[in-house]
Amino acid sequence: MVNSKIFYDVMAQKNRRGYRNVTKKRAGYLASIDREFVKIISETTNAKLLDVGSGDGSRIQKLIQGKQIELSAIENSGNFYNLLSRNTSISHAYNLDINDFKVQDLTFNYVTALWNVWGHVSDVENAFKLIFDSLAQDGIFFFDVNNPFNLREYGFWNGSRNFINSKFGQNVKSFKLISNGLETDVFFRPPWVYREILNRIGFKNIKLTYFNYNTGANSNMFSGQVLITCHK
Repeated sequence: MVNSKIFYDVMAQKNRRGYRNVTKKRAGYLASIDREFVKIISETTNAKLLDVGSGDGSRIQKLIQGKQIELSAIENSGNFYNLLSRNTSISHAYNLDINDFKVQDLTFNYVTALWNVWGHVSDVENAFKLIFDSLAQDGIFFFDVNNPFNLREYGFWNGSRNFINSKFGQNVKSFKLISNGLETDVFFRPPWVYREILNRIGFKNIKLTYFNYNTGANSNMFSGQVLITCHK
């Protein structure tokens, strides 16, 4: 068992083809998430954006193409960071864990964390506090995460068991992600846990939307992954 930093170091170095295959399989879902963000920034000018868990930066770069948005990015994998730092469209690249991020003079109009970044972070409350502090007033926080109640994706028995366990206070579980002979833990949290944390910190206009993990079609809490948007 390795931490996510080492897991993605290996993926960046040895298994990028495998990662591309996964993105191809989830193309419909990823496209739906992307469209939602493009709608949000459609009228944006002279803004700053921080992308957390950015990988090589190519996805977020494509989403803001043609917009007057200054891009900063955080990536804790050293090998992915090496790819990220070569991306000339990125103004500031940070090779660190989000919980080690120091809020400086930069304030952001948008913070994104795309495709279950928070499944690799144990202390999401502290991370969300740092993001809240780094956002400008009325700034938008945009992220999607795996949903443990997605019966269609994880099976009726597993999803039902996760839902029942959550009702008895078992709100965090994990599963093993396996690639290239390595395993890393991925955290599963009920959607309402994210809502409660965001609300406690002070975020407003918290909105949860569900999308089918294969097709990207609009879905619900028992048949889709969850996109969460909120404002400072």
